[in-house]
Amino acid sequence: MKTNETKLYLRKDHEFLWQDKIMKLEKGWHSYKDISRKLGYSLEMIEASERNYGVFAWAPEFANVHATFQYDEKGFEIDGEWWPHTEGYFQAMKAYGTDDWERVKREIKECSPIDSWSVGQRCKLRPDWEEVKDEVMMTGLREKFKDPILKEMLLSTGDMPLVQIKYCNYWGSGRNGKGKNALGVLLQNLREEIKNQKN
Repeated sequence: MKTNETKLYLRKDHEFLWQDKIMKLEKGWHSYKDISRKLGYSLEMIEASERNYGVFAWAPEFANVHATFQYDEKGFEIDGEWWPHTEGYFQAMKAYGTDDWERVKREIKECSPIDSWSVGQRCKLRPDWEEVKDEVMMTGLREKFKDPILKEMLLSTGDMPLVQIKYCNYWGSGRNGKGKNALGVLLQNLREEIKNQKN
C-alpha cells in the first residue's frame, strides 16, 4: 500500500450512536486522523507516533481488546486447550505452571477480552514471564491470523509500519509516540512470515 498519510482500516460499514448523533463510516481504508476528528478524539498521539515511526497503518481487529469498533474474535486451540480470544490466551499464560493456573484458565474461558485482562492483573506470575511474554503473544497472534479475513487485512498493509495507538509504552505507542509498540512489531514479523509462506 502506497500512501502519504496514516491509515485505519475498517473491515465493514459501521453505523452507531456517538455523542448523540448517528455516525456512519464505510468499510475500507480511511485517514486515521479523519476518523479521530469525526469521533472527537485528539490527534496528539497519532502525530507523536508519526514523528517516531513515520506514516503507519492499523486496523481495530489487530488489537486484542476492542473498544470503539467492536470485534468478536473467533476462538482457537493451542496444545489441546481451547481459548476464546488472543487476550485470554495471553493473560492465562501469565499463570502457566503456577498454582493459579487452573483457576485463571477456568475464569478466562468465560471472559471477554477486557475482563480477561483484569484476571491477568491479579494472578500469580510465572517466574519467566518477562522472558517469554513476546513469544506467548506471537503464538496467540499466529492462531488469530489464521482467519482468512484477518490475514488478508494484515497483508493489505504492505510494508507499512503497524502502530497501536495506546497509552501502554510496551505493547503500544505510549502517550509520547515513543513506546516499544511490541504488538505492532510482532504483527509486522507475522506479516513477513505469512508472505514467506506464500512464496
